[in-house]
Amino acid sequence: MEASTILNMEDLDIVFNALPDNWQKKARELEALTRKRSFDSAETLFQTLMLHIARGLSLRTTSAVARETGLADVSDVAIQYRLRISRPWMEWMCKEMVHNSTPPGAKALHPEELNIRYADGTLVEEQGKTGTKRRIHYLISVPDYKCEQMHVTDTKVGESFERFSVEPNDVLVGDRGFCRAKGIRHVLNAGGQVLVRLHHNAVKLCKQNGEPLDIIDKLQSLSTGEIGQWPMGIRCNDNYIIKGRLCAIKKQPDAIERSRRQVRKCAKKNGYTPSKLTLELAEYVIVFTTIDEEFLEASTVLEIYRGRWQIELVFKRLKSLAQMGQIPKYDPEVRRAWLQGKLLISLIVEFLLGVGESFFPWGYPISSHEKTRTFNMERV
Repeated sequence: MEASTILNMEDLDIVFNALPDNWQKKARELEALTRKRSFDSAETLFQTLMLHIARGLSLRTTSAVARETGLADVSDVAIQYRLRISRPWMEWMCKEMVHNSTPPGAKALHPEELNIRYADGTLVEEQGKTGTKRRIHYLISVPDYKCEQMHVTDTKVGESFERFSVEPNDVLVGDRGFCRAKGIRHVLNAGGQVLVRLHHNAVKLCKQNGEPLDIIDKLQSLSTGEIGQWPMGIRCNDNYIIKGRLCAIKKQPDAIERSRRQVRKCAKKNGYTPSKLTLELAEYVIVFTTIDEEFLEASTVLEIYRGRWQIELVFKRLKSLAQMGQIPKYDPEVRRAWLQGKLLISLIVEFLLGVGESFFPWGYPISSHEKTRTFNMERV
């Protein structure tokens, strides 16, 4: 049985070509390949880890397949150890791949003074007889796609910024599920800032002086494609006011209709009728942020939020293509390494999709390090 067949990567050279230059050398420098007793090369280590990460095989099954294919004679415990110490190596590969593919203009969306962190959660169903559902809470830095934090809980634990530790100058970006006063306050108390999609039913909006606020009256002044911003506050249960601003843009008519259909579909599924306010708010993308206007203008706030959707698309692809089952259950560091491997897979997929769209007749770009062989025609 061929290892490439098991991995479903018959063209391993093309996959390796997607990885950054000197990735084999970095495996040793970053101590992922400290000894050759179990793995004779970075290529062998990469293929073995991908059996577990990409194919969703358990550690024990990965060990058995590696032995059967002649890839490596290694135990499941040894594979888990290698996965843990390979996290810095995979982080480096992700960072290099993103750096090489990021347009220069996009870097302006991530000021060096701010540590942009995208927070999200996703439900996965573990493989096996029980098929237990779990929620993954993860925090990813951009633009290097580094998994900063990861926690696995049962489905009763909801999304919140409280799930993560925060450092000064961190900016946590989240969708509607993270728009909760308690979670936002958690970030601010640690010296960070937030940038979150508004969930009007989950927070109490007010003016910064605490007076009542009519948000629709403000938004209706916007025309299609126009950006507006207003100083606002979120009232906490102890009447403390979280001061910030709303940044909003009105959607195009077709996008508005799609949003309203989604609202009605969700309401029907959960057995309620959407309110008039909810349908009106579907006309806009509204983001609440605590970052001062003088430091970050409204258009950049909206662009940074838009980047969150790229992370969400990554996980949609991973759940369908890369099998998000077999979450490491006990070791937090192994979990982070496992998720970092998933992110690396997504970047490889993006690279290969780009290759396909560019259409090279031979199927892949020519490496600048590839040597050309010159043949003597008299001997052919």
